[in-house]
Amino acid sequence: EKQWIPNMDFIFYSTTIYKDSIWHQYCSSFYHSVMVFGVNEMSARTTFMLIVVSILMLISAIFNANIIGQVVVLVGDLSKKAVKFQEQQDTCNTAMGNMQIPSSIRRRVREYLLNTQSTQDQQEELNDFLKNISPSLRFKVSVRIFSDVIRFNK
Repeated sequence: EKQWIPNMDFIFYSTTIYKDSIWHQYCSSFYHSVMVFGVNEMSARTTFMLIVVSILMLISAIFNANIIGQVVVLVGDLSKKAVKFQEQQDTCNTAMGNMQIPSSIRRRVREYLLNTQSTQDQQEELNDFLKNISPSLRFKVSVRIFSDVIRFNK
């Protein structure tokens, strides 16, 4: 018959998990389970320290997950715009190829699409923004946006 013996505790250089109180065993298990998430630079010796360090590591893991989640969302939004633009380019290239348009005109069309893409994105963002606010605020925002243009083009 074989018995499982845990690895030597790196803090105490021995295995005392079976000799300690059930409360200390539970706290030690929680501490090591949180430590597995990669926040393993803190070491605790007492039960109270195990509790405090476990809570701190758990909060740290939550913050890390939140930051990584935000980065993933930002990268996803960027790739959506890139995919949309690439689909637009592919459609234009296919259509120009089917119509046998000369390469000089194709190049000019591609340059035009590339140069106007950011302007189109900005216009779509402005339209979406204006749709989401009340008519009175929409009027105030429009006056603010276009007042400089009107003032400089007198």
